Amino acid sequence: MPGDLGSSLEPAGSLLRTIENYKATNKEKTMVNTSFYSNKTQVSYYNVWTTKNMQLIFLAVIFPIFCLCLLSVIVILCVFFTTSHIRENVRYLLFSHMLISDSLQLTLANTLFLAAIFSVYMPVKYCCIIVAITVTTCVITPYNLALMSLERYIAVCFPLRHGEICTVRRCNVAIIVIWVIGALPVLTEIIIMSYFTDKNFFSLKKMCIWRFLQIYKFQTTMRFLVFSLSFGIVVLIIFYTYIRVMLVARKIGSKQSSAFKATRTVLIHSFQLLLCLCSYTNIFTETLFKNHYAYMALTNFFVFTCLPQYISPFIYGIRDEVIRKCIRKLFCPP
Repeated sequence: MPGDLGSSLEPAGSLLRTIENYKATNKEKTMVNTSFYSNKTQVSYYNVWTTKNMQLIFLAVIFPIFCLCLLSVIVILCVFFTTSHIRENVRYLLFSHMLISDSLQLTLANTLFLAAIFSVYMPVKYCCIIVAITVTTCVITPYNLALMSLERYIAVCFPLRHGEICTVRRCNVAIIVIWVIGALPVLTEIIIMSYFTDKNFFSLKKMCIWRFLQIYKFQTTMRFLVFSLSFGIVVLIIFYTYIRVMLVARKIGSKQSSAFKATRTVLIHSFQLLLCLCSYTNIFTETLFKNHYAYMALTNFFVFTCLPQYISPFIYGIRDEVIRKCIRKLFCPP
């Protein structure tokens, strides 16, 4: 009997152990699920808190600075278009072109960044147009710095031929050429993408970020080659013009000479180009500080996208004696 009872209770014991194991497993699953939803809630709160902070920083800091910069640009452009001798000067023509392209880039970049942090979606076809203009203005920025450096180089090293070489007509042609060169890569990329991508893709609504429009690997290669070639050529031009202008300035020896002032101007071009080059470090910084990705993205946007354009009206315009006098006459007439 005892043996038979033990044998008869063995299935019951196995069933009890199975039920206990099932309860324990369910308890663990419940704890894991509770932990998962708790973590998910914490992540959700963190994302909302981070997004609100980014919105506040943008609206309280970056946007007012952008408005101040835009106001200074409008003042300088008013001086340029209302003063004939400034409008016919190639140096100021290139400067005004830089202000217009930089202001366009800043306006579109701030609009896209604002749309991103407020999670605004738009049709891909409109996004492609905005991105194409923004990228083109970004690409022509170093080209414009190269043109300004070459103009100063000709003014200092070939002063007798400066009026013959640097004419308004040639300057306008050069501006058109750099716009064509700047727009060609991004337009080619969009045309190729539209050819290989489903037509419904352009009807979709997405967050308008250039990185999200990167579908094929060739796009990464094309972007890298275009920017590398562009910055490489501009670095060589600015470096060459700086060395030549500096040698002339040393021969003259006067700190008040036009050659010495041109040396400082080309050096400022180099500093702006350096800021543009530093924008490529965003991939490394955002990866290195991935726990604070949102704040690093905001910092990179302000320092490397906005700051070079913010300082242009002040270091080129307000600092210039001729423009400063014209601003006084415009707002404080005698």
